Amino acid sequence: MPLILGYWASIRGRFEPIHLLLLHSGVDFEFKKYTSLSEWAADKASMRFDFPNLPYLIDGDVKLTQTLAILRYLARKLNLGVKTCEPEIRRMDLIEQQADEVMQLSIRIFQSPEAVKNPEKSLNDVQMPSKLEQVVKFMGENKFVRGDNVTYVDFMFYSYLDYLRQYYPDIITKNAAISSYLDRIEALPAVNKYINGENFHRLPITGPWASWGNKRQ
Repeated sequence: MPLILGYWASIRGRFEPIHLLLLHSGVDFEFKKYTSLSEWAADKASMRFDFPNLPYLIDGDVKLTQTLAILRYLARKLNLGVKTCEPEIRRMDLIEQQADEVMQLSIRIFQSPEAVKNPEKSLNDVQMPSKLEQVVKFMGENKFVRGDNVTYVDFMFYSYLDYLRQYYPDIITKNAAISSYLDRIEALPAVNKYINGENFHRLPITGPWASWGNKRQ
């Protein structure tokens, strides 16, 4: 029985890292797409999640919501995390939270009508350029965040950095190390096939509540 993933139809958002992880791992899954709040509400009460939310994952008896919980579960199941020594686990925890912070700050920007009027200023106000430089320094000569092996955090960073690239391209194109990193993720066979397929669209990223990223272009 395939995994079931539930999320808003056509929105990349928090769904995309999970999606890319499963594509990379060759895991069969069913995508339950929701097109309205009423449609989600109709399922929400009956599904008995501890914390009902989108995205959600159903894997047999396992029922999870919350993006990080889903990603960590799949990483353990598919060997895309770390389980060796404490220093390496700490590094993975640290870079995971940095990826999530990038996303949280980006969401704040995408929601703000004022921020959308001046993308460069909005990114500077949250110190995004320096945060990306910290990521570059942390990675060093690594091919991916952990080293030569891709992990679930790489799919987080790829998605969230690509969202920033759509919002304000210069923040990525002027950072050679980040640009090369995104190229390496896009070169992964399953990811490459997906992003070059006719069903892939860079936008929308956000829902209708946002000031930016909620329309296909």
